[in-house]
Amino acid sequence: MSNIIYLYEYIPGSEAQSSEQQMIRDDLAAFRQGACPESVKTRMADILRKLIDGNCSEWTICFVPAADLETTISRYYELSQYLSDQFPGCVYLNTLELADEYDELLEEARKIQCQAERVKGKKVAVVDYVYNTGAMFDDVEKLLLDGGAVSVDGLFIAKVVRDK
Repeated sequence: MSNIIYLYEYIPGSEAQSSEQQMIRDDLAAFRQGACPESVKTRMADILRKLIDGNCSEWTICFVPAADLETTISRYYELSQYLSDQFPGCVYLNTLELADEYDELLEEARKIQCQAERVKGKKVAVVDYVYNTGAMFDDVEKLLLDGGAVSVDGLFIAKVVRDK
């Protein structure tokens, strides 16, 4: 069973007007545009530190790609650099990549390919922007396990909560 870990609960729409929800909304907007708030970096590193428990050689930390390479790099570069400093040798921005060719009718996750040599025999922590329905994570988890990963944990900046 995979762990699904998230930093914030995010309530979409106009009902989310508390100051805490506004801060979360601002952090998500900044992250989406390529700025990684310090709170996101430090909280993500703290969670990974507990998860990895000093065994960095057993782990690969990777990122779910965005719609294109430019957006992926923009969104995850700052966080990946910060995490690379905290966890040397196990953070890879391009372990998961968009496939060069794909059928437009396939779901988004089917457009992703995995560099199996980076995950084979490893526990994998997958970082993504928002956990909504879980369908994308389920597909990415299957892809990584098929590529030889021992286990897959999902780390998300926020989880969408519809009824709070």
